[in-house]
Amino acid sequence: MTTWILTIPRTPVSANRLLRMHWHDRSELLDEWKHDVYYLCRAAKIPKLARITVSAKIYFKDKRRRDQDNFEFGLRKLLGDSLKGVVIFDDNPSFLTWGEINFVIDKINPRTEISITTCNRSLNT
Repeated sequence: MTTWILTIPRTPVSANRLLRMHWHDRSELLDEWKHDVYYLCRAAKIPKLARITVSAKIYFKDKRRRDQDNFEFGLRKLLGDSLKGVVIFDDNPSFLTWGEINFVIDKINPRTEISITTCNRSLNT
């Protein structure tokens, strides 16, 4: 079993905000996430894998009360689409399993830390 820890320098938006965005704004947000995840995965030398489990800690800058399901959906959408084609072939449950998603407060450095874990060998592609 191998685990990689990546720190994405942004926090996900809620599902409500994500789904109500104009298609262009949503596309730009997704492109930003894809860019960050791609380069972080390449820097960590993560190969393409058959199956992974992803856990996350979202560090928000304030103590506002948040709907966990709402932000989990936003993270799963943005991160799943960003990992697709980079580390896994698709973001469906046969390739990607979700672990714990926790909310933490860090007023100085809001971010999303993800843990990618696999117990399978890498695929030759």
